[in-house]
Amino acid sequence: MSETNTTLNVLVVEDDFVNIFIMKHFLDNQYNTSYAKSAQEVREVIRTQNFEVVLMDINLAEDSPNGLEIMKELKKTPGSARPSF
Repeated sequence: MSETNTTLNVLVVEDDFVNIFIMKHFLDNQYNTSYAKSAQEVREVIRTQNFEVVLMDINLAEDSPNGLEIMKELKKTPGSARPSF
């Protein structure tokens, strides 16, 4: 029996440079990883790519919706894939 090697598509939503650096160190070699720093970037990338997993920063910049608000918005978006948050 052959084993299928499927690499997960992971979206990391984070606005802190240090945290992004750490996430890249641990994730980039094992997963297809994309990064977004704001709610607007999340909206753009989610339209063009499908993700199995989203790692969401709950406390994004003050001028942006927080991570919980973005997750609720994405779950309500018609036709979008439903990744695990």
